[in-house]
Amino acid sequence: MLKVAGLIFVAVGAAAGVALVLAPFGSFGFSPSLGTWLLFPIGLLAGQILFALGSKVETAAVLSRVIGGLLLALSAVAAVSLVLPALGVVARSGSSVSTWFVLTLAAIFGGAFLSGSGRHAHGT
Repeated sequence: MLKVAGLIFVAVGAAAGVALVLAPFGSFGFSPSLGTWLLFPIGLLAGQILFALGSKVETAAVLSRVIGGLLLALSAVAAVSLVLPALGVVARSGSSVSTWFVLTLAAIFGGAFLSGSGRHAHGT
């Protein structure tokens, strides 16, 4: 049950991150609420912890690597979404603060999840 809850929290956190990246472009027609800002990092961290508590070390390490890779990909998408308006490819209709937030946290968490997963999987 902890694994399922963990995966749900990870999915909610990832969806909040995507929403924060797309919000400055008016994709959803809304301004992200405080809940969206909080759900991105808290959902990912709580989901990772819940999944790890309900899993074997090897399984938790695999999920950590998958989440880390996805977060680095999200960070790259956030970086591209910051460059495209500067190049005149797309127009931004709002502030890019939420994109910078996702870029920073996704890069930090993604790197941490990828680098920390190898040590735990081998028991060192």
